[in-house]
Amino acid sequence: MEKQKKLFNVWLRISIMRNFTAEKKINRIMISQGNLLREWQRLEDKNSEAVGRVARKLSAVSLCIPVVDGVEAKVTSVYDAVITAEKVMDGIQDFIMYIQWQLIIILKQEKEFLEELENHIKTVGYLEAEEETLRVHCIQLAKELGR
Repeated sequence: MEKQKKLFNVWLRISIMRNFTAEKKINRIMISQGNLLREWQRLEDKNSEAVGRVARKLSAVSLCIPVVDGVEAKVTSVYDAVITAEKVMDGIQDFIMYIQWQLIIILKQEKEFLEELENHIKTVGYLEAEEETLRVHCIQLAKELGR
């Protein structure tokens, strides 16, 4: 009976350690995914702010096109307004390219984390099978000792 208790205690400690290790790995993965979500939120806030600025600037530029009697416009003023709008659009293009680059980086990180998660899931499956094997072994030993 004493051998059974020792064997059971050993099995119990191994099981607790494996569960703790698996839980620790899963928590680390979840924390890293949380960081990605916070990074995404930061980029989304910047994007929303930039879109709002562009909308305000385009609205202001369109209101600044001077017209006189009979809906005739001064060519130089219209030209200046169009040049200003073009500069705003160039700024938008640069910002979009920046956002695309950030998204590429985030997608690469997400792929790496998903691969890591898959590896940990395989490890957890292996540990579960190993635990089941140990349980069966404990039951067999208990039956042998009981004879």
